[in-house]
Amino acid sequence: ELGHMSLLEYLDLDHNALTGAVPADLWAGLQAHAKSIKLNNNELSGHIVMPRQIGGEWKFDGILTTIDVSANAFTGSPVALLYAAAANKKSCSFEASILQSVDLSSNRFNDTIGNVVAALAGSAVTSLALSHNELHGPLRGEEMGCYGNDRTNQLSETLILHASHNRITGPLPTE
Repeated sequence: ELGHMSLLEYLDLDHNALTGAVPADLWAGLQAHAKSIKLNNNELSGHIVMPRQIGGEWKFDGILTTIDVSANAFTGSPVALLYAAAANKKSCSFEASILQSVDLSSNRFNDTIGNVVAALAGSAVTSLALSHNELHGPLRGEEMGCYGNDRTNQLSETLILHASHNRITGPLPTE
């Protein structure tokens, strides 16, 4: 069972016919050593539910650099997954996670664009694909790293942002 393979570093199950929800046990099994998780182009569905941890938020402890769950039928908010992926920082002092690439495109994720961006704040993400979802709300400049000195709450390192085919509203950030 994949959830018990705690030394697994690369999980690539893309372009299959996997169905149903991803069990929390699978995420738990990938917690310590995962570097790349690719579940894209399947028929996975439902909310992404992360394992519960007593005494704090659950997060990936390893050196996760890539997560791709695109082209499925996931619903709800992706924030718990993003926070867990981007939160592998050293405690007591800020050190950006090494998460570089996140692809959540072509699902039915539903949350504000601000919540999704905030979940990755301070991370080293250079590519963020959010297109073809049900993300909504304004795109605020302070979240995108357009201005301000406090980079811990921004996506200041992001070089590629795909957010087309959502319900993003309001003016474009000007600064």
